[in-house]
Amino acid sequence: MAKIIKVDIENFSYGEETILQDIHFSVEKGEFIVITGLSGCGKTSLLRLLNGLIPNLYDGEITGEIHILGKSISNYKKGEIAKYVGNVFQNPNDQFFSKEVENEIALIGENMGMQRQLLHERVQNALQEIGITDLKTKNVRELSGGQKQKVAIASTLVFDSEIIFFDEPSANLDYKATNDLEKILKHLKEQGKTIVIAEHRLSYLSQLLDRLILLKDGKIKTIFYPII
Repeated sequence: MAKIIKVDIENFSYGEETILQDIHFSVEKGEFIVITGLSGCGKTSLLRLLNGLIPNLYDGEITGEIHILGKSISNYKKGEIAKYVGNVFQNPNDQFFSKEVENEIALIGENMGMQRQLLHERVQNALQEIGITDLKTKNVRELSGGQKQKVAIASTLVFDSEIIFFDEPSANLDYKATNDLEKILKHLKEQGKTIVIAEHRLSYLSQLLDRLILLKDGKIKTIFYPII
């Protein structure tokens, strides 16, 4: 299968503080990868390197190379990678810019110049697929944590992102919302999406993951494969 992500990081640091060292792995198309470890182990920094938020939004010095879809991430123009990669943040409020749910989901397509009729169809399909059609006229800021996560996930479907990155997606969710998230992730996996999640709560992912990458002190301690 094709290597959709390839990571070869010798060193990553913020100023004089080393965050990651000797990080080497690849991800095949359609894989479901979970990156875990204690707080401060570097999993969020690794995710930000993979999705291009470092260095586009956050500072840092990297020695090494990351390839997304066969192309060095450093060779993507600013904003270009958003055509292929979707992101769901730990706190979805950090990625919302519109007041109304429907407009928020449409935003990525508008920014990328998607044809208006096609964009409308994609937004309606995403609302239906994630099960939030009834929320489309609601104020996104007034939704529950679980509903906000669904809006963020729906946004990744508008541009049919090949890869979706999740940063601690269950952190602010209750039991029911976490169960809903699990069902959506299962659906995305069945669609063949490549999913990479940084997460410390693992129980709801145990039946979904293909590999578990355990970080400790900024290094890969081990990689687990589920027992089938």
